[in-house]
Amino acid sequence: MRLQEYMLAVAFFAVSIANAQVRNFSDYNAVQLNSELDRGGFMSQEELDQIKGSPYVNGGVFLPGNVYKDDKKIMDNVLMRFNAYSDHIQTTTDGKKEPTGILLKDPGAIVEIGADNYVFFPQGTVPGKGGYLKLISENKDASLYKRNRITYVEGTKGTDTYTVDKPARFVSEITYFMVDMNASFTELPQGKRKILEAFGSKEKEMKKYLKINKLDVDDENDLSKLVLHYYSL
Repeated sequence: MRLQEYMLAVAFFAVSIANAQVRNFSDYNAVQLNSELDRGGFMSQEELDQIKGSPYVNGGVFLPGNVYKDDKKIMDNVLMRFNAYSDHIQTTTDGKKEPTGILLKDPGAIVEIGADNYVFFPQGTVPGKGGYLKLISENKDASLYKRNRITYVEGTKGTDTYTVDKPARFVSEITYFMVDMNASFTELPQGKRKILEAFGSKEKEMKKYLKINKLDVDDENDLSKLVLHYYSL
């Protein structure tokens, strides 16, 4: 499924990269001959099996996907998954369960994996560290993006008979960004009160809109409605 409109924020970024002219699968799919980037964080499959949680979005399942560039589909029906720990989109061929390559991180491309769409933002173009963001919704006025950052936490041993061992685990941290038509990013805080405060002079009006429409800011669809309405005022 094509996006209705090319991501307005990407169009604003004049990012110069050496690989900007790539146009086909072989250029985008950088084959890895070792396992380091395949799994991210230099972990073997045996090590991953001992860690609670997953470094992957959607549990590591490879889903059919496409890549769009300059209004053209340049990768079609390729099996992909997003490793949010290493911030790589991995690919596989012939229905294999193991990754056989990774995508080029191109800020001008839209990566569609199943029902999700991802855009890569270089360092300095988005608050905090750059990387892949998931597009939640967009219209002519604004967009809502989601960052899913997964970190690794070492396991700990119990110090006495009253404390138990804690296994190593992957921890997911979600951050939302609303983006205006000038590609200005605003990080949304957590909690209804703080989100409404982020709307500044329009806080009272947004609070009324939220109440009338019975929106839940913890629901992505409702949060999208709230953000897109804010930029329509």
